[in-house]
Amino acid sequence: MHGTPTRFGMRISHDGCDPLLAGLVIDAAGHPMVPSRRTASGRARYYVSVVSSPDGSERARIPAARLDRRVVGLLKRVGLLGEDWRQGDLEAVLHRVVVSPDAVELQIGIRACLAVWRQSYPDFGRVTIARVQGAMMGRLTVDEELAEVGSKLSLTTPRHSRNRCAVGRHARLMDMGEVNPTTAY
Repeated sequence: MHGTPTRFGMRISHDGCDPLLAGLVIDAAGHPMVPSRRTASGRARYYVSVVSSPDGSERARIPAARLDRRVVGLLKRVGLLGEDWRQGDLEAVLHRVVVSPDAVELQIGIRACLAVWRQSYPDFGRVTIARVQGAMMGRLTVDEELAEVGSKLSLTTPRHSRNRCAVGRHARLMDMGEVNPTTAY
């Protein structure tokens, strides 16, 4: 068996066909969600829960490409991934992705978050979690939330949101990457 073991014992090959978040996604009950239903191109179409729900209904699932794009886009928007990010950058910042029926929660390690901000924004001044949270919150849309939970930051976004518009000039410009976090606040 080739590949790298992940947190849940699955193996990820190095051929570039596996979803970005393989091994990081769990459902609301805490069960791992694994890539499944490969297309002809070799890409996984869904992350699927390994356990069916208690009432016997279908397993939880979410389209893999959509979740991957959404997570990476959100992490870029809040300043945790740069344009030239690598898989290791994503894994260093992102602890877990929790998929529930109505939301997707990104669990981000606080230490990793602070390290990224210190390196990416050297002119930001004294980097504290409160300052970083304030800067990140200014980059969220009206239907997204950020909270500190223990040693993690919880960044929650609706799963089926059609409203992608951020409120205010700074939020709109930050989505396009035009505002420097040191001058926006």
